[in-house]
Amino acid sequence: MAEANEFVDAFERAWQDPIGLFADLFHRDGTLFQQGMDRPIAKNEITAHVTAIRALMPDQGVTVNRWAARQNDVFIEWTTSATFRGQEVSWDGASRFTLLDGLVLEEIAYFDTAPLRSALDPSSAPESTLAEAIASLPDDS
Repeated sequence: MAEANEFVDAFERAWQDPIGLFADLFHRDGTLFQQGMDRPIAKNEITAHVTAIRALMPDQGVTVNRWAARQNDVFIEWTTSATFRGQEVSWDGASRFTLLDGLVLEEIAYFDTAPLRSALDPSSAPESTLAEAIASLPDDS
């Protein structure tokens, strides 16, 4: 349980500087899979993924609501909030982390993308994916 507690503390610290620290939570063979991804991404892709999210929502933060651990798995329920195009958005989710030597071998994050889809495109169909909503955005450049 001490390893799990240390991991949750590291997870909270990583969200203070996710571009610089989030990938450090992962084992060299670690992967991350979230709602809307076509496939799990490898550790070497995580910083680019986080950087892209932070470009859309620079003030995004994550609060740990509670967590539990069993064997090598840590489950974290969290709330994330951010400002997107002047609108405050927040959503709840949960992640399952499988640890190896205290580092993430696999993270699978579960969350409802409806608040994000609505912020991106209020007319988007409920069954549309986050990727589809982002792709439908007009180019701001």
